[in-house]
Amino acid sequence: MKVQLVKPDNGSQEGKFLLVGVVVLFLFGFFALPFNQVHTERSELASHQVGSNEVSSKMLNLLAQLQLAHQEIHDIQLDYNNEDDKNSNEDDKNATAQKWPSITELETLYLAPFIKDKNWENLGQLTWTDSQNGVYSAVAQQDFDVKKILLDLRNDDAEVWINATNTPLESYSTPSLIGNDWKQIVFVKIDRQSH
Repeated sequence: MKVQLVKPDNGSQEGKFLLVGVVVLFLFGFFALPFNQVHTERSELASHQVGSNEVSSKMLNLLAQLQLAHQEIHDIQLDYNNEDDKNSNEDDKNATAQKWPSITELETLYLAPFIKDKNWENLGQLTWTDSQNGVYSAVAQQDFDVKKILLDLRNDDAEVWINATNTPLESYSTPSLIGNDWKQIVFVKIDRQSH
C-alpha cells in the first residue's frame, strides 16, 4: 500500500487573495468617485428674480399652494373651453376668448389659497381679484412678507410675482412689472442625492 502525505489547507492563500481583492476594490472606488459626482450648474438669476429657496417658510407654503392651484385652474379652464367648443359652431370658435374661473368659483371649490380658513389668516388674509384673462392678484390685508402677489397662468408654467409696496400697476406685462419693482419667483430645483 502506498501512502501519500497531503498537507492540510489552512486558508492562508485564500486570505491573501481576499486582501488583494479588497485593496483593488478600494483603489477603484477611490479613483472612480470623482467621476460619479453630480455637477450642478447654478444659473444666475436676473435682478428682478428671487429664488424660491430664498423666501420665508410662510411664503414657501403659499408658493406650494399656488403651484397646486395653477394645475387645478388650468384643468377647470380646459373644461370650460371644451364645453364652449362643443356648444359653438366653427365660426364662433375663433371669436371666443378663453374662459377662466372666477375667485368665487375657486372659493366654492375649496381651492387653497383662495378660501378663507385658518391658513388664510396665517398668510396675511389675502384678498384675491381676477382679471378674467388668466391673471389673479392678491393684496395682503395683514402683516405678511409681501404686500401684493400676482399669479399669471397664461403660460404653461405659473408665474408668481411679488411686491412689497402698494403701487398701482398699469398692465401685467413683464416690462411693466419689472419697472414697478415687482420680483418674479423662480422655482429652484434642489437636487438631493440619497445613498
